[in-house]
Amino acid sequence: MSEAGEKQLISTLVTPIIHAHRTAWLTYEYLANLFESSLSTYNQINHETSCNNMKTSGLTSFGRYFRLLSQRMRDNQSRWMDYLLMCDVSLHTALSTPIKPWGELGSIREPIEALKLSKSIEHKLKQLYTETIKQCDESNLFELCNFIHNKFQSAQTHLATCISIHVEQLHREQRDHHHHTSSEQDCNPVADYLFDRLTMRPLTEEISSDLIRSGLCGRRLNTIEKLELLVQIAHIFHLRESPMHATQDAIQFTPLKMVH
Repeated sequence: MSEAGEKQLISTLVTPIIHAHRTAWLTYEYLANLFESSLSTYNQINHETSCNNMKTSGLTSFGRYFRLLSQRMRDNQSRWMDYLLMCDVSLHTALSTPIKPWGELGSIREPIEALKLSKSIEHKLKQLYTETIKQCDESNLFELCNFIHNKFQSAQTHLATCISIHVEQLHREQRDHHHHTSSEQDCNPVADYLFDRLTMRPLTEEISSDLIRSGLCGRRLNTIEKLELLVQIAHIFHLRESPMHATQDAIQFTPLKMVH
């Protein structure tokens, strides 16, 4: 294969991955802003207020979690763009937007939908890795194959596992609430709020503090180190139990266990 043909092949294979990372970055950033925009809503929780009259907003720990995911997706996009620059391959960028222009968060279903982006990217990376292996004999794609394996594949697998645990927890909470309500459209904002404060907040604080401590060694962590550290920290948490509590049981709500 000619050099021009090889560059075109790399551009064809990598460009969709870059666009997927950009979409995820913008979606997670949008959700982070949305979660953090209405903090005053939950400054005082009135447990006597009907769930149907409360919004899932002001969940600042979820906001921080999506902020971290947004930063990771943006860093990964930069990595891929740097790789194309190193290969002297041009990138034809397209406008990217969040997957859905949510005006407000009515339930926890929106972040569940958004988190599927990370699983989708993991699937795309596996497909790309498989495709590069197939074409290694026909073209010089060994560097691309090694780049995916060393910089993304193992880390993405671990992160996808962590995200899957979070998504399953959210599904469990929703299923339990729907069991006690007449409509699947009803939301359980008190349980969502407590899940945010007692599960998501400790997780994001632990990730953030470890990033800060690791940065005190006299130099700033580079992009790759930040990604790897975030994945390692996130992967040690294993969420157990389910926040199966209706409004009347909110006082007895306990944090999910996070163990090594």
